[in-house]
Amino acid sequence: MKLKKTIVIFILVFFLIVLVSTGLIAVYFLLSGYILNYGSFGNNYETLEFNANSSFKILHLCDLHYHDSKRRNSELTIEFIKSVIEIENPDLLVFGGDTIDYNCEDAKECLGELIQFNIPYTFVLGNHDQESNLYRGELAEYLSTLPNSLFKVGDGHVYGFGNNKISISDKFDLFFFDSGDYALNGVYDYIRPSQEEWYKVMSKKLPEITFFHIPLKEVNNLVEIFGEKNEGVYSSIIGSGIFETFVDNGSMKGVFFGHDHINDFCGKMKEITFCYGGSPTYQSYNLDERRIRVIEISNFGEKLDTWLRLDNHNLEKINTLNIL
Repeated sequence: MKLKKTIVIFILVFFLIVLVSTGLIAVYFLLSGYILNYGSFGNNYETLEFNANSSFKILHLCDLHYHDSKRRNSELTIEFIKSVIEIENPDLLVFGGDTIDYNCEDAKECLGELIQFNIPYTFVLGNHDQESNLYRGELAEYLSTLPNSLFKVGDGHVYGFGNNKISISDKFDLFFFDSGDYALNGVYDYIRPSQEEWYKVMSKKLPEITFFHIPLKEVNNLVEIFGEKNEGVYSSIIGSGIFETFVDNGSMKGVFFGHDHINDFCGKMKEITFCYGGSPTYQSYNLDERRIRVIEISNFGEKLDTWLRLDNHNLEKINTLNIL
């Protein structure tokens, strides 16, 4: 076994020299991780099941910026989330990035208040989550240890933390990407080539949706939108190839993100629907009526719908959209 692994490493070093010379270094890092782990990328994911109604429901909780410096605002945020959980009965909570920020003195304490619900959950990291007392890698490690958490730190050969996949009954897949924080010169980060290659390995070309924090540049080019656009699309100015990768793969149905708190619109491009999550928070800038995006996969993955719940007297349901 040691001899075999030595030979594999020798081959990888040879390919490293070739790939560096041709500019394909990202492919090397992905392949080296894949080979040395004997194909573990393809199997390292959680599987959940459709519920008794042949459906699976997700709450997308974006941009909470949760902290305890203004206690009443903390309580209002939690009360709204609890109310929507009671009426929607979700199977999964997805914290969509910027869950905490520099106002949170103790990340573990802040997160403890948010994970009190007895429901499986996961996270994607935003550009502010590392501003508390845990660095990005430390935070990722901690998130992976929490009860009911489906968050995985991810493979070290793939850029970022929390790149992950969850399969629902092996009929529908959820992908999670780390869209980073800041790239060079302080511009917003973007999904990197190694993440694109990881996705290509992990996708089984089942119907899919994906979650990350910072919107793609392509969201600026949506012609027709459904919902509210109350601020700009603050994507990275650096182009990512992930949209073209999704299009070429042919199985991505919906892309869900946050970052811009007072946008909640959806739009479609090349058969892929893009949707902002809105935000339920009372602890950062927001619309007067806070909102939470609900995503329902039904008929064992053959149907996909989304809508918003507002924090008003009857938790009004608005902007229902059929995606699939």
